[in-house]
Amino acid sequence: MSSSNDKGLGNKSIIVIIGLIASCIAICTFLTGWQSIWDVVRSLLSPSAPTSPKQQPTSELVVTVPTNVSTPTFPSVPVNWTSLGLVREPVSDISSSGDVIYVATEGAQHGIFKSEDLGKSWQAINNGLLYYDIRQVEVSPTNPNYVYIASRTIWRSADGGATWFDTDFGHRLEPPTIAIIDGQLLVGGNNEVGFYISHDSGNNWTPFGDSLNILVYKLFVAPSDRMVVYATGWPSMKKIVVGDKWLPLANVGSGLEVLDLGISYHDPSLLFVGTPAGVYKSEDGGGSWIPVNGTLPEQGKDLSCNSIQTSQWENTEVFAVCKGKIYQSKDLGAQWSLIQSPDEVNIIHLMSDSKIMLAATKELGIFSYTLP
Repeated sequence: MSSSNDKGLGNKSIIVIIGLIASCIAICTFLTGWQSIWDVVRSLLSPSAPTSPKQQPTSELVVTVPTNVSTPTFPSVPVNWTSLGLVREPVSDISSSGDVIYVATEGAQHGIFKSEDLGKSWQAINNGLLYYDIRQVEVSPTNPNYVYIASRTIWRSADGGATWFDTDFGHRLEPPTIAIIDGQLLVGGNNEVGFYISHDSGNNWTPFGDSLNILVYKLFVAPSDRMVVYATGWPSMKKIVVGDKWLPLANVGSGLEVLDLGISYHDPSLLFVGTPAGVYKSEDGGGSWIPVNGTLPEQGKDLSCNSIQTSQWENTEVFAVCKGKIYQSKDLGAQWSLIQSPDEVNIIHLMSDSKIMLAATKELGIFSYTLP
């Protein structure tokens, strides 16, 4: 009798347990649905796999800078160049003062980068900015704490880029461009806006000069006479000595587009321009132009020389980037020699206080080269 009673109790216990399980499943199904139940069962039947840590949102851009890049990593980089990082950043402009470098980017919403140690490390400095696509960056030659950038509007920093403030320029420029003339900030844009100048670092603006009737690409100030300003644009270039009217300059070649302008550090009338057909030189402030492509490859037929730099150390030295390669002339363009450099260079910049060239590439980042 006790045996049958025990079996009865056991069967009742099993029924109670099954009932409890069924009740739990019913409750879970009501609360979460069948899919959640199936996920639980599948996780119990499948071997556990390690889960990846949850990605945490961040408001600051993290920049990894290789300090020593080995040759196998970048096999096309000559050994006399040093990688400074910022790999694949879409660099639009470079400015410097002493050992401090500012790099503007456009197209990735990464804003401005700053290095205080000649590119060994970088910091994203975007505090206060509303727009992170930056077309141009300029450090004041008289006060290196003052830095200006051209984005959708004009922004100013009085503390080396730590904080940025909108200058309330009040005009939409397409595209915007800036130039610093002995502490005065000159801003230009399209035909309708014209030019404005500020004598107080962008707090107040007044119209400047007459209409150019050209679409302005960029303003350039002569290093040896900072009252002489050149404006490149389409379909021509113009020049002004501050206080006078803009003067039209002769067309380069057969109406070639000017991609960049280099002004001599020793003579404000000695100019070099990069065009789709090579390099041209003017010795009369843009009144006339001659091609200086004799020793460049393809004789200037399809060179796309998009970056020009004149030397502050040698009055006959000039550098040009043509089809992604760097060329050097020591005789004002009569002869050019190739500088072995990283692939696909699109911007070069000469440091102001040292014989160091910076080169921005399309994919590999920024590199430095000490000139002999």
